[in-house]
Amino acid sequence: MKICKKQKIGIWGLGKTGRSLVSFFLTKNPAQQVIVCDTNDEALAAIKKQFSQIKTIHQNNVEEFFLLCDVVIPSPGIDLEQHKDKANFVAELDLFQQYVTTPIIALTGSVGKTTITTMLHHIFDHQQIPHIIAGNIGTPLFDCVDRAQQVDFVLIECSSFQLEQCKTFTPHLAIITNLVENHLDRHKSMENYLNAKLKIAQHDQTTLLMPYALRTTIEKRENNVYFSLQESEVQNNNCDGYFVKNGDVLCRKLVNEKKNYQTLIALQDISLNTFDINKLILAAILHKLQLPLHFPIITKQLPHRNEVIATIDSTTFINDSKSTTPAATLAAVEKYHDKKLILIIGGLSKGVDRKDFIKQLSTYKNVINVICFGAEAPQLTQWCNEYKLKAQPYVDLLNTFNQLKKCNLQEKIVLFSPAGSSFDLYKNFEQRGKHFKELVAKFEKDY
Repeated sequence: MKICKKQKIGIWGLGKTGRSLVSFFLTKNPAQQVIVCDTNDEALAAIKKQFSQIKTIHQNNVEEFFLLCDVVIPSPGIDLEQHKDKANFVAELDLFQQYVTTPIIALTGSVGKTTITTMLHHIFDHQQIPHIIAGNIGTPLFDCVDRAQQVDFVLIECSSFQLEQCKTFTPHLAIITNLVENHLDRHKSMENYLNAKLKIAQHDQTTLLMPYALRTTIEKRENNVYFSLQESEVQNNNCDGYFVKNGDVLCRKLVNEKKNYQTLIALQDISLNTFDINKLILAAILHKLQLPLHFPIITKQLPHRNEVIATIDSTTFINDSKSTTPAATLAAVEKYHDKKLILIIGGLSKGVDRKDFIKQLSTYKNVINVICFGAEAPQLTQWCNEYKLKAQPYVDLLNTFNQLKKCNLQEKIVLFSPAGSSFDLYKNFEQRGKHFKELVAKFEKDY
């Protein structure tokens, strides 16, 4: 729905999304009635100073806020479960598409969505394809409405929080990288989490590219396309899909029940420093968009994602702070399966039972020590002990590094891959990763 000039617009939350929406509506129409609600008095005062015509309400009076507004655009971080029938809520993604007609490529998933989105952005730059990257990473959506109309594609990384309230959002191509337990403190169950993610392709016009492993979980649609590193998963079933055979990426398409195969590119010719599954997804995206499979040479790892920080004597330090789920940490451990690992885990579980994660971790014989830090360190250490993993708890990363100085680190990798969110000790995973880097630098200086 487009906002009418006479409507009273409620903007709930003054993070990047909220501030962007205020600026968009009042720049477009200074007479628009805008009401903002937030918990932070300083944020409310600052936005009032910038736009004197708006009305501000503290969240303590949220019921009054609802009554004053014709529509309310909530921040994705706000859980609407207790409020869903109290206002006419409009999702930011739904609203954005009312102003922008450019084809949208939307990406979501529990692990890897930021990496895929960022690498696709670099590939489009390399091929000189006009595009913008916005949403969960990049520019806030409503800061780039005008520019979005002047490019070929809009790349949007979508979180489950952004998708949860969507009703009309219809991207041209939607990608689900994978789905594992995450954000269950918000969604309460895996079913609710899955349903939120599936809002990315709730309309038939959207082509959905997703892992073959989800084929029995997600309702069959004519526009579903699958990918898998396992040839047999796609080969043995009647579906369109992308898979790897003898090191090559192949596409299979069913035409009148006849299977047509096309070899697209060798995995080794995709010159990106990332997991093979990410290379497969990127090749599939380009092929679905009918774009050349031309890739830039990207050897540098993205920050906080299996990022090699330093090798000190024979010890390598790796920053994988972006790992906020057990699945991401297990993928990192698997990547270094032939190396002796000292693994640093911690953070908050976000409602996910991490005992099963520790059980899986115990099967990796290359993990010789687990150092647990932060609010849940005692519980993580207890589970490690149950599964015969050598482990110690520490209150924070500084104490963790004090312990590392006493360890035999020769010929080992110190892998910082927390498997939990950062909010017990840090503002975000970037701040957490930055602190790890600083501690590595000090460790090297003192070595």
